[in-house]
Amino acid sequence: MRTECWDSFSVTNASNSGGNSYAYDIENRLTNFNNGAVIIAYNGDGARVWKTVGNTTTFYVTDDQNPSGYLQVLEEWTASGSTTNLSRIYNYGLGLVSQREASGTAYYFGYDGHGSTRFLTDANANVTNVFAYDAYGTLIASNSAPQTAYLYSGEQWDQDLGSQVLRARYYRPDSGRFWTMDTHEGREGEPISLHRYNYAGADPVMNTDPSGHESVSSLSVSQSVLGGFFAQAGFRTTPTGAMATGNTCGPDVTAAVFATAKDVDNT
Repeated sequence: MRTECWDSFSVTNASNSGGNSYAYDIENRLTNFNNGAVIIAYNGDGARVWKTVGNTTTFYVTDDQNPSGYLQVLEEWTASGSTTNLSRIYNYGLGLVSQREASGTAYYFGYDGHGSTRFLTDANANVTNVFAYDAYGTLIASNSAPQTAYLYSGEQWDQDLGSQVLRARYYRPDSGRFWTMDTHEGREGEPISLHRYNYAGADPVMNTDPSGHESVSSLSVSQSVLGGFFAQAGFRTTPTGAMATGNTCGPDVTAAVFATAKDVDNT
């Protein structure tokens, strides 16, 4: 059983939490884990820009100008001693499409209706790994050790912290809550949003929380991905919901496709 202590600012006490220590900066961001075992730095916008574990520092090149609508890691650089090397490159569409290692090995991502990574393939479309999670995001099955950190809800998992990196805050699947208090106060008309620590409105099956501040329906994520697919295929959605190519209206398949996405979310 993990024992957690809290200070007067309602953040995990730096001296005692499950036998580990935590320290935060003035903006309540985790900067030091276990007396320097992990050290983290952020830029002026709050994005995590580097992490040091032992003698190795990983630098994160990030960008928020992408179709996903959220800040994403585009590259990872690893520094050890006086040597700094590019270790990974990530390519995005509406979600993470591929991960390329320094060796040239590439992995392509397959998602479920929740946006979670369910399998990886290689460049020849051979499945290299599959994943299963519990409702709150703990990895419960895979064919082998994950080749990527982007797993549950398609977001970055930090193995050193045992937490998921959700931009504004860190999320702990083992407790089903965020590690620090939300700076957003919530909405009076939505009582569940007033809870400052719960994840995805306490409904992780139907929702995600990519910003660390606001739960988002996983159905809307599925619809966005499908919408992007139709757009890339040359289709457009008419005001009535019908699909069209060019100036010729096609059958009204939008509702049927989105209903299918909803069925996937409920499985």
